Amino acid sequence: MFTAGFIVILDMMFKLEYTNRVLMHSAVLYLAVSIWLPFVLEAIARASGWRWARTAMTGMYTAFFLLTLWIFPLFAAEPKLGPVYQQVTHMVPLHFPLLIIFPALALDLLTPRMQAWGKWRQAVVAGVVFVVVMFAVQWPFGTFLMSPAARNGIFGTQEFAYFLPPTIASVRNVFFDWEQTAAHFWRNVALAFVAAIVSVRVGIAWGNWMRKVRR
Repeated sequence: MFTAGFIVILDMMFKLEYTNRVLMHSAVLYLAVSIWLPFVLEAIARASGWRWARTAMTGMYTAFFLLTLWIFPLFAAEPKLGPVYQQVTHMVPLHFPLLIIFPALALDLLTPRMQAWGKWRQAVVAGVVFVVVMFAVQWPFGTFLMSPAARNGIFGTQEFAYFLPPTIASVRNVFFDWEQTAAHFWRNVALAFVAAIVSVRVGIAWGNWMRKVRR
């Protein structure tokens, strides 16, 4: 479970460009999260046989990102490479973690009730639940992160890398419209559901196979 937690951390690190708060009202963020992550959660949960595996893995990611957010600013630092757009006097941390622990918890609660179902039915329900819960918690939380109430040491939305110009969306605390059209937005929403369902289905197959592996 400890190793799996780091796999989740690495996955979310790779997706930093697509999980910034400026994209929390764009479907591309939810699409990015729905690719691969549900596979990891499902595969490791089934291989371990522990009911709360998904919550534990995402909890480790949450704790890791929170620690970097709260510890990094304690160390003095300044940019040595231009151009410098932001006055930085300390190390700039990672952003506040995504709320992936909530869809993970929902799946941990739901999985025991689906044991007798067919694998594709399990995958469809789990994938849909993952995306719906993700939208339900992350979308309104994104609104909060854009507000002045989030600009403090707990949520850290006032922290900017030195190379970010003042015209960029994150510095102006506004959402970036990735899709630009409603059709593009709903296409990415649909792709997020497809990606989550397929990821879960592959995770089911991989996890069940891992349970059969013996030294």
